[in-house]
Order: sequence, then structure tokens, then C-alpha cells
Amino acid sequence: MDFSFFRNTPKPNNIKKIYNYEIMSFPEKNKYFGNYTGTYPKQAAQKAFTFLSTLVGDEIKKDGNFVVFSIRKKNANNQENMNKVHKFIGTIVELENYVYNSRINKKVKLKNVISKYNPELEKIKSSNIKIKYRN
Repeated sequence: MDFSFFRNTPKPNNIKKIYNYEIMSFPEKNKYFGNYTGTYPKQAAQKAFTFLSTLVGDEIKKDGNFVVFSIRKKNANNQENMNKVHKFIGTIVELENYVYNSRINKKVKLKNVISKYNPELEKIKSSNIKIKYRN
């Protein structure tokens, strides 16, 4: 009887490669900064946003403030996807209740939220934005 399906070893094609990314046009235009790793661009973008949000400080914690940033793959040996730019938008939200973060062994009330940047946002004028609050 073959019990090979009980083995817990990963197949070689299931191994995910980790890539290095850098923030574009930071700290000044046409400069690149950092080394943020991730299997996917969003994982690296979360790390990059954590860095950027510490630089911005309390300004980002105010309602309606956000950071738009771009990252690109940092891999000098392989030119594949080297020029592809991944643009993200991020903000910090205050949670209603404290949540325990096991990674840092601490209760937190703030959470970083990032998502891919939608170019349609550039068409919206600030006077057209209306926010409704529910109590």
C-alpha cells in the first residue's frame, strides 16, 4: 500500500519565491529607497507603508488622510518585470476595540490599511466627496 499522500513535504513547484521591492521617487524624484520583501507586491507594499507612515507621523492618523506610493521590483540580475510599477494607497484606521497582535505581543488600536491604487481616484475633485457617518 502506498502512503505517499500522507507525507507532509512540499512539492518543488509549491515553493514561492520572495522578491525584493523598493519605493520609487523617495526621498526625492527619480530616487529609489529601501528593501522590502514579499512573495507578492502587496506584501512588500505593506512593509513599505509601515515605514512611510512612521515618517508622516500623526498626520496620517487624521480622518481622510492617506499616502499614495509606488514600488518596483528590485532585481538587477533579472530584467523581467523590472520596470513594472505597483501603485498603492494606504491609511491608518482606528479600531473600535483593542486587538491583540501576536506578532508583536501587544494590544493595538490602530491598523494599517492598504490597497491597489485606482487611477479613477484622480478624476474626483475634493468638492465632490461627501462622507456620511452612521451613529
